[in-house]
Amino acid sequence: MRCNGLPATFGILFNMKLSSIIASRHRDTRQDLLFTVDASINTTLTITNLTTSSSESYSGLINWGDGSADTPLTGVLTGSTIPHTFASTGTFQVRVSGAYVPFIGADAQTNVVSIESFGNIGLVGTNTMFRDCTNLVSARTGNNIPTIGISMFNGCTSLTSINLPSSSTMSLGTAAIRGCTSLTSFVISNNFVGIGGSAFENCSNLASVTIGSGVSSLGSYVFRGCTSLGSISCLATTAPTLGTSVFGTVTATTIDVPVGATGYSSTYGGLTVNYVL
Repeated sequence: MRCNGLPATFGILFNMKLSSIIASRHRDTRQDLLFTVDASINTTLTITNLTTSSSESYSGLINWGDGSADTPLTGVLTGSTIPHTFASTGTFQVRVSGAYVPFIGADAQTNVVSIESFGNIGLVGTNTMFRDCTNLVSARTGNNIPTIGISMFNGCTSLTSINLPSSSTMSLGTAAIRGCTSLTSFVISNNFVGIGGSAFENCSNLASVTIGSGVSSLGSYVFRGCTSLGSISCLATTAPTLGTSVFGTVTATTIDVPVGATGYSSTYGGLTVNYVL
């Protein structure tokens, strides 16, 4: 069969190619990292943690959201930082896009106030990504980041909510959420398998926590210094292995676990076990 003088197979291949291009563009849109900056706090934002090896390179853009020219991310940028000064004191949404952005962050940038999306940006590492962003209030992460890395949100003292990935297998790195003193409750979703040491240490206003069913290990001092933590539930039907002093200084004296769960015994990490879930 021919169409307009061309073989039908040509039309099929053309449509397949067009569909692939459209899909690719759609994927690129979803890959964007979006976060909001309040320039009334500080008019300068410095993108940090630009780390690649000689065999890796960036291919992307930073759109600053203020009408200025995009900043390209190209080549090997080991040890680089990228400062930007906003022309006014408004609120701006910064967009980082690209096919491959191994590692980027805003470490200790006090004017970052929210993270709207991590998308599928292809991050290789997230360690210290938003550490000490003391005015960061909310964060929405994505299902395709590799992990909630070491000290990723450490010291984000205004952080009240973190929307964690819920579909891909994840881990919570050492000190990932340490010192987030505005958090009052937290649910570790069922797709998380390991919780690193000191992950929630010194979250002094954390009052309740639910540990998901997939968690198999809790590192040392995970909840040390969580002096308001009075309600703890663990949905795992097999008790996660415990590091040293996981529940040190919490106010809770009991932990709720599923009926019929194994490995908890009558006490678990110094807490009395209630088989009630």
